Amino acid sequence: MALPTATVTTQGQRLVPAEVRLDGSGGETIARRAGTFNWEDIHRSLFTRAAPARRSVAELKEGIRRNVRKRRGVG
Repeated sequence: MALPTATVTTQGQRLVPAEVRLDGSGGETIARRAGTFNWEDIHRSLFTRAAPARRSVAELKEGIRRNVRKRRGVG
């Protein structure tokens, strides 16, 4: 398997293959392979909290009323 290589353009820009990422920290730039993630990994990282508790329509409407009053400075 061939390793991906970066090239330099005539204008001095570096072209880095998609499978390689650059990590800049402390003034240093480190090239490393990009991780591969499946959809479940991404979903778990984005939605780590449990689903919110279900609310009744009356509770939702009251929450909206409170929010509108608060935003308008009423009450």
